[in-house]
Amino acid sequence: MPSRRYEVLSREFFADGFVQRHLLHGTTVSGEKLELHACLVVHFAGDRIARLYEYLDSAAVRSVFS
Repeated sequence: MPSRRYEVLSREFFADGFVQRHLLHGTTVSGEKLELHACLVVHFAGDRIARLYEYLDSAAVRSVFS
């Protein structure tokens, strides 16, 4: 997506990271507007990201590629 922005809905911290829920707003190359629900799970090791997982609403993603 050449144009995108994240709207943070919530962020919960735990001992070595955080979980974030957000909406990903964007426009595809063809000009279609998108709004995808997403979740990040981030784990730190010291001051660096050790693991990062991103989960997207599969139905919304499927509509983009169909």
